[in-house]
Amino acid sequence: MFWFAGSAFLAAGALFYPITMVFRARILFFALPAIAGAIAGYSLGGTIIDHRKIEGYRSAILRGICVSLAAFVIFAGLFALSLPFAENGWLHGSIGAIFLDTLIFGLLMAGPLAVVSGGIAGAGLFWLASNKAV
Repeated sequence: MFWFAGSAFLAAGALFYPITMVFRARILFFALPAIAGAIAGYSLGGTIIDHRKIEGYRSAILRGICVSLAAFVIFAGLFALSLPFAENGWLHGSIGAIFLDTLIFGLLMAGPLAVVSGGIAGAGLFWLASNKAV
């Protein structure tokens, strides 16, 4: 859980770091990806450290990619629910549209980063588990 939360936080930081943001935008673009990564890592990422289910790095990388893509869907939901509260001008009735827009345009912008960071996180966690560090 913490591994994928940290991975999501670092990936979001790499994408948005040079941009100056107000505090509520930092919550939306840094805290929400970390929370989504923690939820997805807790529910899907635990099998990476179980060597009975994951046979090698290829499986760990694919599982990590699945975790990161699930985290992205969770982030889109959290973002759609949070945006009307964080910013003026967004209606609570448009949460579904915000969710779809976040999924479509977010995947175009951050999808490759999510795939790469999820694969790296999966391989890194498998390596730690292989060396009995976890």
